[in-house]
Parts: sequence; C-alpha cells; structure tokens
Amino acid sequence: MSVRPATLSAADAALICALRRGEPDAAERLVERYADNIYRLAMRATGSSDDAEAVTRDTLWAVARDIERFTGESTFASWICRIAADTAYQLLRTRETSVEGIAPDAALAAFDADGRHRRPVDDWSKRLEDATVRGAAQRALTAGIEALSAADRMAFVLHDVEGVASVEIAATLGTSPRDVKARVHRVRLFLRQRLSERVEAA
Repeated sequence: MSVRPATLSAADAALICALRRGEPDAAERLVERYADNIYRLAMRATGSSDDAEAVTRDTLWAVARDIERFTGESTFASWICRIAADTAYQLLRTRETSVEGIAPDAALAAFDADGRHRRPVDDWSKRLEDATVRGAAQRALTAGIEALSAADRMAFVLHDVEGVASVEIAATLGTSPRDVKARVHRVRLFLRQRLSERVEAA
C-alpha cells in the first residue's frame, strides 16, 4: 500500500519501509523511536505502570503487525497514538464491571448552563505555592481522574493532555465529536470542583 510522502518525515518513511520489508532491526527501531511516547500516553490513561507497559507492548506489536494498513492520511505518530489509545481504552473498559466510577455529572449542580459557578469561588491559585497544598491538589486531581469512567477518562486525557482532535477521539470511543466535547467539559467541571474542595480544606 502506498503512503503519501508529504505526511511523513524521512525517519518515519524509512522506518515504515523497514517494517514492511521485515528488516531484522525494524522492530528495534520502532521501539527506540516510539516506545517512550506510547508509554507516557498509556501511563496517563491507565495510571498504572504495569498497564502502561502492557499497552506499550501490545501497541508496538499491533503497529508492526498492521503496518500495511497505514495509508499516510495522518502522520505516523498520530496513527500510532490512535492504536495506543484504542488499546488503553479497551483495557480500561474491562475494569468497569468491577470498579464503579464517579460520574462527572454529579458536579454539575454547582455550575450554571454556561459552566460558571452558581456561588462565588475563592481564588486559591496562590495557595498552590505552598508545597503541602500543591501536593494535596495533585493527589486530588489524580484521584479524580481515576474515578472517571473509561470513556470520560480517555476523552479528557486524549483531548486536554495529548491534544488529540475530537473527531479522532470520537472514533476511538465509538461516539460523536459533540459527545467528546461534552464529556471533556463535564470532566473539567468535576475535576475543578474536586480541586477546589481539596485546596479549601487544606
């Protein structure tokens, strides 16, 4: 299958050719070039180093196995990101039968239709200069993300952390770009409330 050269760097083009030809060092070159990026995404999505390693391993294997499916309509890095996101999402979904998440909708009562607080909120940004408060806020943020459903977590991580377009996230989640944007908005409100409560209590 041909690849549109305009979408590829010279390094990626050479790597793709090596993978398609089955060159002995192709897999090692793939690992060297993309394993760290895949692991970082997987770690943010799953919150577990063991799971991140599993996602990284499975993603790299899938990339090598399905290299002929890469058409060049996106960058090679974006294509790999999509595979990693799909892999991480499927892993998270397998846990939802035994782990009950907290729906972000529960936080919406504190906000109006435009996403503004119904009551005034103190500006606690200066309090984050305190290492103790900052640590508590980070723990609250981590716990809040871990409490999300698989779909909400992936939408937030991919959109706000990885900068993936809503249309690409929608393909991973099997939903619409509009739904992705709504999910991200709800998660932001939920996490904002979690942080506000934790900082005010610190």
